[in-house]
Amino acid sequence: MKIKLLALLATLLPAIAIGQTTDNPDAPLPKVVLVGDSIRLSYAPDVAKALAGQATVVSPKGNGGDSSNVLRQLDAWVIRERPAVVHFNCGIHDTKKFKATGKFQVSPEQYETNLRTIVAQFVGEHLPEGSVENEKPAGPWSLEKLRTAPELTWIDEKSPIRSLTYRNEAFQKRETDVFAFYATPGSISGDITKDVNLPAVVLIHGGGGTAFDEWAWLWAKRGYAAIAMDLSGRRPEAPTFDAKTGELIINRRAARTRLERGGPEADHVAKFTNVGGDITDDWQFHAVAAVIRAHSLIRSFPEVDAERTAVTGISWGGYMTCLVASIDDRFKAAVPVYGCGFLYEGESVQKPLIDELGEEKRAEWIRVYEPSAWLPECRVPIFFVNGTNDKHYPLTSYARSYELVKGSRQIRIQVKMPHSHVSGWAPTEIGLFIDQHVNKGTPLPKLGAPTVVAGVVKASVVSSLAVKAAELHFTADSGPLVSRKWQSVKAAIVDGSVSAPVPPDATIWMLSVTDSREAMVSTEVVFRDAP
Repeated sequence: MKIKLLALLATLLPAIAIGQTTDNPDAPLPKVVLVGDSIRLSYAPDVAKALAGQATVVSPKGNGGDSSNVLRQLDAWVIRERPAVVHFNCGIHDTKKFKATGKFQVSPEQYETNLRTIVAQFVGEHLPEGSVENEKPAGPWSLEKLRTAPELTWIDEKSPIRSLTYRNEAFQKRETDVFAFYATPGSISGDITKDVNLPAVVLIHGGGGTAFDEWAWLWAKRGYAAIAMDLSGRRPEAPTFDAKTGELIINRRAARTRLERGGPEADHVAKFTNVGGDITDDWQFHAVAAVIRAHSLIRSFPEVDAERTAVTGISWGGYMTCLVASIDDRFKAAVPVYGCGFLYEGESVQKPLIDELGEEKRAEWIRVYEPSAWLPECRVPIFFVNGTNDKHYPLTSYARSYELVKGSRQIRIQVKMPHSHVSGWAPTEIGLFIDQHVNKGTPLPKLGAPTVVAGVVKASVVSSLAVKAAELHFTADSGPLVSRKWQSVKAAIVDGSVSAPVPPDATIWMLSVTDSREAMVSTEVVFRDAP
């Protein structure tokens, strides 16, 4: 077995043959990437041993599963490694049959297309006509309809923070309404002359949340038109204001009432159990439509510049931001906070609920509602914000979601960032990132991909403002990500790069820089044992 594998790989290495020396003794060894299912997991250690000192063997920890999953993960598992050789196997999982229907997990026709697309990606050829990568994932939404401003009913058009409902998808064979707060610089100040050519932002709450008047107020103070909708078929009570100052009276426990024509509940049944069959009882079907319609609505307002819009969401709203930023390319910036993809893997608290669906419904949920299926399509500049120990959206899932994006992307990982709506809208970097893309604001610092040479991690840094601090953040712990202790040490800034020695016992690390505005960004996260 070992001899045959070594012989096969030796014949495939193109640029630097196994065992060949180079003029540069410090040149890195060629990479051999192994991708596949449990069969690959069994032979990977033998290949690594056989090629020791001649090639670096990279083998992802997880089971590759079927060909569709391999194709989805191609960037994370293969492309980013820039390998000299790729050896892959998949097929056994494709031939599994769903008990309920007797259909293959991946049809023979799709299997052929997937294999051709995978190989085309490896060798840099043009993708075959009709390949999965040439088309967006299949979704149940009619984008043409969603891009039209929905029917609107004003509940309160006079208050500093206005209230409205707009029409959304049918639920239980009847039309539904979505409640939203809307605020502008002019509405909160009483000076309507401020409401000209405004940038706009769509605000998506997380689990247990609602349309937050406070959130819309904060963005209106920043100079934006802001719309915050409720995605659970409810409306919160009307906001109140200080009689002397006119300032919003913060009430984060505002009572909520069910709309007469509200959509589905934002519960586990609607988010998971209902998948398959009638899509009109799926929460995601309604929520994605509600967010995109809110975007179409705010773009239609005369005070708004329709070409300067952004979206940000927190927790489940961050999950939703990943979806809508990949589906609705009219946005100019997107900021998912906490929320990400790969909810069906690793330490995600949602994984048990997805696993309980059964094979067929689980596959359908991942295909239609899993952000990892959509993020490769995202071309909207996107800024990922999370903490090192978040239990709802684990760091491994977050890092992998970030890697899927092929367009402009940045990331901010804060050591032990708390998880809440208030903590989620607090980082100043969110506003600065959106400003830079819709308001020609000063950009956040930009860090390059980290590399490790001789135990030192290094990344390039470009910043319009002075970089006042640089740090290496790391954990030497193993075990559950939520429980690991993190440490931060100063990093050096020299000649346009930031660097620091990586402690030999570090298991996960990243670099960060902070500019003169106290705005912090990170490099992508590095795992000593890649997830």
